[in-house]
Amino acid sequence: MSKMSKPEWWPKNPYPQDIFTMTGGQYAEATPDHDLRTAISGYNGRRFWEIAAETIYDALSSDEVRERLAALYHEQWSAWGVHQFSIGVFNGDGTWTMPAGAVRRWLRQTNTPYAELSDEEKDNDREEADKIIALLGG
Repeated sequence: MSKMSKPEWWPKNPYPQDIFTMTGGQYAEATPDHDLRTAISGYNGRRFWEIAAETIYDALSSDEVRERLAALYHEQWSAWGVHQFSIGVFNGDGTWTMPAGAVRRWLRQTNTPYAELSDEEKDNDREEADKIIALLGG
């Protein structure tokens, strides 16, 4: 998968280089005390992380994103149901029978950790993950 572009809601850097022109060397010169410089850098880094984490959380937990994810999940679940019913047999009494080979394959897959799946099986899961990444990116 190619690298996706950042979604519109992704936080922009509020400190662009063309406005805040101080370099690392100038910062070290302005704050010669190494311990103080480390403390200031640590505080700023922690604060920026908190702001970014809150912005990202707010964007991902919005009602719009929730509904888009729910719609995608339903689409994926529905496609799975259509696939299952297409390979089985509907019986006269209203029940449905799944082919034994599918039962064996899906029981094995459901009892196998992702890391131990074949590359082909992982690719199928990656395709579904790509749909979620695309949804969050756009």
